[in-house]
Amino acid sequence: MRDDKQSRYDEQITTLTLKAGAGIVFLARHPRLRCFGTAATVSLFSTWVDPTQDEATWHLRTITFEAAFVILKAFFDTSTRVKSGIFCIAGYAFSKLQLQKFDADWTRLFGKYRGCHMKELVHCEGRFRGIERAEADRLLKEAVRILRKRTSYGAVVSCNLNEMHSLLPRWIHGFEHAYPVCCHLVMATLANAITESGEAHRVDYVFEEGDAYSGCARDFMENTYDCPELKESYRHASHAFLEKSDALALQAADLLAWEWAKFMDESMYQRVRPMRLSLANLMNRHDTFDPTIYKVAHLQGESLRRFMQQVHGLGLLELRERQGAKRSAA
Repeated sequence: MRDDKQSRYDEQITTLTLKAGAGIVFLARHPRLRCFGTAATVSLFSTWVDPTQDEATWHLRTITFEAAFVILKAFFDTSTRVKSGIFCIAGYAFSKLQLQKFDADWTRLFGKYRGCHMKELVHCEGRFRGIERAEADRLLKEAVRILRKRTSYGAVVSCNLNEMHSLLPRWIHGFEHAYPVCCHLVMATLANAITESGEAHRVDYVFEEGDAYSGCARDFMENTYDCPELKESYRHASHAFLEKSDALALQAADLLAWEWAKFMDESMYQRVRPMRLSLANLMNRHDTFDPTIYKVAHLQGESLRRFMQQVHGLGLLELRERQGAKRSAA
């Protein structure tokens, strides 16, 4: 478990009023609300007004109350390895406060380069043209440090397009490409991670505007409003499409997607190199993979075929329902 778990859901408390017996408890401003599950225990100074006394007294109290769920913001981006066909969608979820701190950290690190694009950073091209290899390595190490400190969850789903395309039910609207399949699974994966952690949070999803899959993504995400079960399975609160310049955390998602796609291509498929140290340092805690933070999946083989059979079955069921509705209307 990461060392800063208690700061993952830090929020600013203004003033709460709780009735206690015949008096009222006023909670002063406090910088942290530490949430574990749906209950929050907060220790802070409060004023207890006792109607039997002439003057108020200060006490340090521990007050337990039922806290509303936190809205996390999750940012996802894609990466494709053209030669091998590896396709990946990956991203991070942040609490509100940690996202603000991430934006500040990221701006200090990459502001003079007008942001970060992982491919350009690794190859010292584009906005990073002319920088020394040592400086590129330093920037990447610092980016990893920021992500280890600020993110609440990381989710990754990948597949091989050559295998996926032969199984896609293209006759089902929204499943013409691997993107919606992986998008569905990565959001469900993030939701499962939240559930397994004992939290009750919802998620605002953010995707990149204008990339190769944004049109497909828009069509797919609009389906969540028509299907309450799907919306609930994602813990979906809202979704939006933004430019990377307007949502710096999309640049973090680009970093994770690029690293994972390269790992699957060169380390798992071609077996020409070990996992990059940057990815190992990003996903490990205390020298081991931390499944409480990262959830990863690669779709292949029999498991992929079984999943796509389920998608086919759901698509056929929906088609029959629509045909039945048309006959009834006629």
